[in-house]
Formats: sequence, C-alpha cells, structure tokens
Amino acid sequence: MVHRSGLQNEVISLYRRALRIVRTKPIGSQIRFRTLIRWTFRRPQVQEAITPRDIAVIEYHLRQARKSVELWENPGVKDLVPTAQMRKWEETKVGRWTRKAGSSSSSSVQG
Repeated sequence: MVHRSGLQNEVISLYRRALRIVRTKPIGSQIRFRTLIRWTFRRPQVQEAITPRDIAVIEYHLRQARKSVELWENPGVKDLVPTAQMRKWEETKVGRWTRKAGSSSSSSVQG
C-alpha cells in the first residue's frame, strides 16, 4: 500500500470529486468538463514550477481548485468552454479518450 501525505490525499480526493461531477453534467458537455478538470489539476506550467516541498504553493492551488470544484457542482452549471490552449494540451497529452469518444479526430475507424 502506498503511503501518502495528508496533502496528497486531499489533492487526490478533490480530483476524484471533480471527476465524479462530470457524470452529473449533460452528455455533450462531459468531454469539455473532463478537459477543464484535467487541465486544472495537471497544468504543465504549474507542475514544473512546484516541488513537493512547496507546501504553501500546493495549498494555495488546492484552495483554488476547491473553489472551482464547488462552482462546477452547482446544478446550474451545464456547460463550459475550455480555452484553445487547454484543448491543444488535451489532444497532445491525454487525447486518447477524446478520440475514442468520437470527437473531432480524423483517424479512420479500424474493424
């Protein structure tokens, strides 16, 4: 079993909570919510600048993410628009699931 710090557990718990929110949103907007959530938690420019010892910075980003998640949980939030930078990052880094979901990929279907 992996031993994690309390802060690591908080981040993982918040990430899982955010991913569960996606299931409560309309089918057409779920991909956009996933993109935004992944971007929020895995932003390359933030991850490269933070070391595991930067507790204050990690706590700051955790508070910001918590506020965003609370906003997304609102039933009135039905859709959102990720920026072009987020979409490009999603396609290059973790775009495997978007191609499977039939998004704007021009790959041919293999049978």
